[in-house]
Amino acid sequence: MTKPKCVMFDFGSTLLEGNLDPIKGNVAVLKESYNPKGITAEQLQIEADKLDREILNSKRTTLLESTTTAFQNLLYDLHKIKVKGTSFEKELLFWDAAVTLKPTEGIESLLKCLHEKGIICSIISNLTFSGAIIAHELQKHDLLGYFQNINCSSDYGFRKPSKRIFEVALLKDDCCPQDVWFIGDSIETDVQGALDAGMNPILYNQNGKQIVERKDIVQIHNWRELEERIRKEL
Repeated sequence: MTKPKCVMFDFGSTLLEGNLDPIKGNVAVLKESYNPKGITAEQLQIEADKLDREILNSKRTTLLESTTTAFQNLLYDLHKIKVKGTSFEKELLFWDAAVTLKPTEGIESLLKCLHEKGIICSIISNLTFSGAIIAHELQKHDLLGYFQNINCSSDYGFRKPSKRIFEVALLKDDCCPQDVWFIGDSIETDVQGALDAGMNPILYNQNGKQIVERKDIVQIHNWRELEERIRKEL
């Protein structure tokens, strides 16, 4: 292994994993809202799912990202729901009620190891919520301090595997692509996107869930495996 200047990570299902319960998010939002139609959390989610399907079709073909702020504005205004607070406060209200995450097993030990080796760590994530939400969640788990930059698709308008979001991440960390490892759990968005950007991709194939037949893809099955290699070879 060649020592990288920087290791960039995917966020969801790579650094943190867990569950989303949008009904709980809707309940929290509606408690803080003027809701003249008396729409329920369940009814609101039916409407949200319809919009999600429309937006997802566009994302797949264009690799352009939507934002939670725009989505909430559309969803709530269509039903005359008025929510208190700023755009970030509305995001946060939903997120904290709907999302339950925990660090993937062994990730904190790996991050400490990279820090000891003087290797920069950053994040590139496909997420409609803002990068500030990622920072908020990492802070909950005492992990935020390990990361120099958080690059979120909603803040830049392009989703992985688009080269645009990888390019901006490289510029912010002042790195050449060949000096960067990119680690994520998706072959399509993480591995292929990193390859197209000239980085060195590593597939986080937790528990061997994915079948990988390509010899050009480095894969790991847990963080301990990678940490041991780093301590031994770098």
